Order: sequence, then C-alpha cells, then structure tokens
Amino acid sequence: SSTALVPPSATHQRSPGRRRETQITRYASPEIEDRLALGGDVAVLFLYSYTQKSLDTIYAVTANYVDGIEVDEMDCFRDPSFAAAALSLAWLCGALPQGAFRFDVTRGGVNNALTTVAKCGGLSVAAVVLLLSIRAAAAGVPLSPQDAGFAAGILPIVGAWRYVLADTSAKL
Repeated sequence: SSTALVPPSATHQRSPGRRRETQITRYASPEIEDRLALGGDVAVLFLYSYTQKSLDTIYAVTANYVDGIEVDEMDCFRDPSFAAAALSLAWLCGALPQGAFRFDVTRGGVNNALTTVAKCGGLSVAAVVLLLSIRAAAAGVPLSPQDAGFAAGILPIVGAWRYVLADTSAKL
C-alpha cells in the first residue's frame, strides 16, 4: 500500500501527546540538567536569604518611624550569607541521598518534581529545626519562631523553582 511509503515523521501521523525533539532536547544530557537543578536550588536559596534580609531591614527602619511596630528579628539567621549557606547545605544533605537531581526526577513532570521537593525539603527543614532546637537548648533560650519559619521557607522557595524547571522542561 502507498501508506507504507509515508514517513512516520509526517505531521498527520504524529500523536498529540508525543514529545517533539528540538535542538535543546537533542543536546541536553542528564548531567547538564542535574547541574541546572542543583545550581538553581542553591541560587534560589541565596536569593531567598538576601530578599528576606532586605525585607527585615526595611521593616526595622520603618519601625523606627512608626509607633507600635515591634521588630522581631531572627536569632541564628541574621547574616544572609550564613543563612543561605546553611539552608543550601541542609537542602543538599536532604536531596542528594534521595536522588533529587537525577535526570528522571528533573524531567519527570511537575507532580514528580513537587513530590521530590516535599520529601527532600521536609527532611531538610526537620534537620535545620532540630539543629536550631539543640542550639537554643544549649544556650538556654527558647527556639526562635522566626528562625524556624525562615527554615521552613525551603519548601515553597525550592518548590517554586522546581515547578518552573519541571514545567519548562516538559514543554521542550
């Protein structure tokens, strides 16, 4: 029959859900995407730390001029560089053993990416809060809720980045 002579790449024979190969996907390798995911995770945690410090500073300056506003600063994470490094280290310690940077996780779709963030981020936040609790107990002071809340920011910040990465990767 003459239909056998039509190449399978003809546009009328493509299934709608089939992924098309593009210039980017042809040359993308698992190592590149793994590094992109890892670098992005660390970059968004640094951006988060410095943004939070900027907002805290603006709030503290405003409190100097407006009566009735109390400044409630973080205890452990006052330095944004230290905060970013600590959160990045916690994230890496939670994510690397679970393979959060593997190619199939990076390209596995939004649901897979967010599940990975929930597992790895939950472990990371728990580890940071545990270390903050130990530090507070050793100093004889209560755990700072601002520090614990800041540490919990790992989940939405890395989750948003991974959502964008997974969604963009799925469209390529």
